[in-house]
Amino acid sequence: MSSRKKSIKPPPVLDNCRILEYVIVPRSTAYSGHSNVGPVPRLAIGEPIGEGELLLLRCDRNWRVLGASAHPSIRQAKHRAELDYPGLTAAWIDAGVSKAQAEAYLDKRWKGAKCSFCGRRPDQISQFVTKGKVRICDVC
Repeated sequence: MSSRKKSIKPPPVLDNCRILEYVIVPRSTAYSGHSNVGPVPRLAIGEPIGEGELLLLRCDRNWRVLGASAHPSIRQAKHRAELDYPGLTAAWIDAGVSKAQAEAYLDKRWKGAKCSFCGRRPDQISQFVTKGKVRICDVC
């Protein structure tokens, strides 16, 4: 009988951010109480697919984002995480997700929900007008 261990690696994209680094917070790590979200078991640093500052994402065990804070650099995002979880700095893991991999993940996730004319995904537009199976984005 083989036991399948649930993957602890995050998906390539969380809340429309390409994941750059992540950490599983060890149970032995003390929580300082500085975050508005409270203690979380997972943290990730993400780069928004569009534009914007890097985000320190606070996640539950299933990588559902519970809160986020913006930072101008990975170093500063890690510093903020260190305030919440002292001693965590050395535990970060490079996610190894390229921009192309993040885009491919989103294309697969939104398959069948793209603009019928230009192929834009819902995360790339403001709204769709839909009639039957045809979707037209606000850009078209």
